Amino acid sequence: MVGGFLSFTSLNPTTYSFAHTVNPANADSLKYAPLAPPFVNSPWSGSVAYPRGSITRRGNYTESVSSVFVGDEININKKLKVNVGLRYDWMQIIMNENKKPYDIRIKRIENFKDWSGSIGMNYLVNSNNSFYANLNRAFRSPDYTAFTALEWATATNQILIKLPDGINQNENIISFEAGYRAGFGDFNFDIAVFNTKINNRLATIFQNGVATSVPFGSNKITGGEISASYNSSAIKGLNIRSNVTFQKAVFTEFKVNIGKGGVFNSNGTTIVSTALNVDPNSNLYGQTLINEGGGNYSIDLKDKALPDIPALIWNISANYTHKYFGLDFSSNYNGARYADPTELIKFGNLITLNAGAFVKFTMKAKQEIRLGVQVKNLSNNQSVQNITGLGASDQAIGQKQKTPDWKFTSSTATDIWGQGYVQLPRRILISLGFDF
Repeated sequence: MVGGFLSFTSLNPTTYSFAHTVNPANADSLKYAPLAPPFVNSPWSGSVAYPRGSITRRGNYTESVSSVFVGDEININKKLKVNVGLRYDWMQIIMNENKKPYDIRIKRIENFKDWSGSIGMNYLVNSNNSFYANLNRAFRSPDYTAFTALEWATATNQILIKLPDGINQNENIISFEAGYRAGFGDFNFDIAVFNTKINNRLATIFQNGVATSVPFGSNKITGGEISASYNSSAIKGLNIRSNVTFQKAVFTEFKVNIGKGGVFNSNGTTIVSTALNVDPNSNLYGQTLINEGGGNYSIDLKDKALPDIPALIWNISANYTHKYFGLDFSSNYNGARYADPTELIKFGNLITLNAGAFVKFTMKAKQEIRLGVQVKNLSNNQSVQNITGLGASDQAIGQKQKTPDWKFTSSTATDIWGQGYVQLPRRILISLGFDF
């Protein structure tokens, strides 16, 4: 098999925040509002401050991608099959900023190219048992969101600055998986081990208040998975499936610069936010400090756990389908995981339960009416899933140096305030379908 691929995407500046004084009548021409009334021929009213720190796209961008690929499936004999594939991609991003009149259509062009490939094999022991293995090399190029915009520095000298984005290569992934699958009567199972290495991992962090993607170091995920299914022949329509994943995800090369973070705590009935540099001479809570010279420091996070990746994941689902009705149930369990790369904040277990049922009413000419109900998050669990800004920063250390006895409550001066995300509450979905 030989082939190719072409893609062209044009992106217009339609993602402005009105807090940053875009003219809604002409979003393609972003102009700053006057500092104070009167606003002559202007869509704004009231006091308008100069816009700073907007993280939306404010230009006309294009992305063009082309690629060629080749692959083949090779049958060595009746039992052994090998698949091979190779692909090469080229990508160009053309970015025209248009925060008129200050940048006057400044153009930026970025080019990326790389290759990906795979080789896999499957050895059939018999009709119900087989061994398999595959090795893959893939990559991810940054898109337009990975680059910071050119910023107007001050009102007096109108200097344009570009925050550093640090991107000079693609993220690349090398993964290996091997396993054995078998079937015995109504039962099927699969057991596998895997290892994934990600180099030059790209992640979005905040630099001076602007979101930008930077190389996030390298990391490795090693683990195994066991899955099983039961398709009952004694009870027609009953199916049960489950899979368990064990994994260890760590940084193999990564450091975070000590910079300005946010310290949030309660002060009576108000929220206090204080900018803070982590003190390299204070308690670093077991972190390894690197002196970068010139008064700059960073923290070595080698062998630390990757944020938001649990060591244990367990899924189970069961459903029963009858001629006139059906029942289903599913459960997802995510074990404890760290919220930040310095392993100072840890989330607890996360469990989600779902259940549903439906009934069918048969009409003439095989027409059917189906009435169903689904309950999501059956237990109405409200566990924290994520806290913004912790995944690739030193903010947790700065906070702990300021408030060593922190806790997530609402009544003391050592509370932590931050933007977080919890599970969606219980929802009940009702559906009605007609098959004609």
